[in-house]
Amino acid sequence: MSISVTRTTVVRMHHELDAVGCQQLERILDDLIEQQGITDLILDLSHAGQIDPGLKAILDRIQNRIESLAGLLELRTPAEPTTELLEMADEIPTFIPVEPATE
Repeated sequence: MSISVTRTTVVRMHHELDAVGCQQLERILDDLIEQQGITDLILDLSHAGQIDPGLKAILDRIQNRIESLAGLLELRTPAEPTTELLEMADEIPTFIPVEPATE
């Protein structure tokens, strides 16, 4: 996982987001928002491995919190197999802009 702090903070996932990884991500996002005051976030899943279905609940909660602070949460396109799994499970929240990954 890497974090680039600019006007918009990018959180890039480089490993699987299993249940433990999702909890770790939630703690990191909470810290960025609540402790550091960052409200414009890009979650880059282009290099993430398998994603736990629990990620949707985390994204829902984070999106609601960011919206209440007039911020923006953007989801970068996950790798192809992950995208297919999320679409089949209807796990990509429709209210989060999804952009192609940049290399």
